[in-house]
Formats: sequence, C-alpha cells, structure tokens
Amino acid sequence: MVNSEKIEPYIEEFPQIYLWEVIHNIPGRVRLRLAWLREYPSKHSSLINALTHLTFITDVYLSSINNSIVVYYDHQQISLEDLKAELLEIFLLMTPKNWIKEQANQLKDINQETIGFDVEFLTKTWEENKQGILMGVGTTCLAVGGILVPIPLVPGWPLLLLGGYCLKLASENPS
Repeated sequence: MVNSEKIEPYIEEFPQIYLWEVIHNIPGRVRLRLAWLREYPSKHSSLINALTHLTFITDVYLSSINNSIVVYYDHQQISLEDLKAELLEIFLLMTPKNWIKEQANQLKDINQETIGFDVEFLTKTWEENKQGILMGVGTTCLAVGGILVPIPLVPGWPLLLLGGYCLKLASENPS
C-alpha cells in the first residue's frame, strides 16, 4: 500500500486534486487516465519503465493525446484493487511536484473566490423588500396582461389574475 510519508502535503491539504482514474477495465487489462500525462512528455519513458518493471504487468501502452495508459497485467497473479494500490504508489512518486503545486494553487484561488450561498441574507432581503417586490411583480403582470387580453389566442387573463393577487398581498398590513 501507499506510504503516507510519500504523499505530498498538497495532496493531503487538497484531497480533491484529480490525479488519475480508471476509465475502463476487464480482467487482464485496465485503461487509466492520468491528469498530467499530456503536459509532461519527458516523464513518459520513465513512467513506462516503472510500470513494466512490475512482475505482474505484461505490457503498457501510453497515449498522450487523451492522457491515457493501457496496462495489461496477469489477473491471476494480482487483483484489480491491489493493482490500483501499486499504480497509485507509482503515480504519486512520478507526478511532477510543480504540477501538484499548480493544482493546489488553483484550488486555493477557487476556494478564496467562492461566495457562499447565504439563505439568511435572502430571507432578510425578502422580508425587508416584500411589499416592493410584490408591487413590482403585480404592476408588471397587470400591464403585460392588459396588453395581451385583446390579442386573440394569447392568454392574458392569468397575468391579470396574478397581478391582482400580488397587489392584494402587497397592500395587506404585515401582522
């Protein structure tokens, strides 16, 4: 299994960094997508060498066009879960450190820019501006409904009813 001392602190701080995933697998073959593969062609040969040195892996095909690696392995010698654990260890060691730093910095920027959805703010805003909002919606519905009523085949009456209801609610005293 993976030694936790080998894992970069960026991976621990941002577990949502997408490093790799299994795209497809059948017994004896697994297709993986490695996120940094296209950006670092200099790592291709060393990655293939690292994978082919494992005794249970028979062949490796790498495609930098779609960031994928096809690994052929002896499924009677190792299970898919154990293979994933071995591959994770290799990928963590082979992943360029500056790529991890870039991903972590992007996540930090996104986390700093994210504005939380504040339900309390919306509730206060509705309560403070309820009368004005209802009057605006009611007046708009009455105006559009009044224009649409004389036009054939266009239902303007529902807008007139909605406008009247909104204006009725806006004129009521809050209790």
